[in-house]
Amino acid sequence: MREEVTAFIEAYVKDASYLRKPLVGFADCASPMFPALKNVVMPGHLMPAEILSDPTVVISYFLPFQKEVALSNVSGRYASKRWTECYVETNRLIAYLNAALIDYLKDRGFRAAYSENAIHLDDQTLMSCWSQRHVAEIAGLGKFGLNNLLITRVGSCGRFGSLVTDLPITPDVPETEERCLYKLTGKCLKCVKNCPTGALTEDKFDRWVCFSLCQENEMRYGANDCGKCAVDIPCGFL
Repeated sequence: MREEVTAFIEAYVKDASYLRKPLVGFADCASPMFPALKNVVMPGHLMPAEILSDPTVVISYFLPFQKEVALSNVSGRYASKRWTECYVETNRLIAYLNAALIDYLKDRGFRAAYSENAIHLDDQTLMSCWSQRHVAEIAGLGKFGLNNLLITRVGSCGRFGSLVTDLPITPDVPETEERCLYKLTGKCLKCVKNCPTGALTEDKFDRWVCFSLCQENEMRYGANDCGKCAVDIPCGFL
């Protein structure tokens, strides 16, 4: 079923010309990394069993953007129209893909579900109760960089989605290899230099300052996003 699920995801998104080939991983629902997210992310972070009873794995997938999408967002303070369009379309695609994947698994005798609150931010913390990036880390898709993005084997420029299921398959093991040049060498800081607001620094990330610019972008194009820390950086595309 591992290969079937991977092939289904690849086939479902192949017509999205602004995306590259997706990556797929399977996170162990029994991993101690899940309870740790209540400290790492937020106390209210959901556990897989709160989304689906008796789950086995979380299917996590990464939809990497084509380079032309990233290049459109390099210059200027605000997100480009092209970047925003792809951001919105990918969110929509993830929702459709999850629904289709649930039906696909149901037809084969398996259960699956996802958190509908995954894309909603808590007003007090500006954090989600289901962190797609942290779940993807547990699924072995990558390691975090200084820019707070998960750096996969094909880079960090793209979007993550996930689905909790009771598939009886062997989960993937979280990666140990660092890909962030700053963490490896103490140098680079390109993502910090790219941040238009100073929200991202070598020492911290101020999500409220970041959010203020995302709101400005939302007023311009209707999407609460920025993406400057994900483009024109060495780890964006690998």
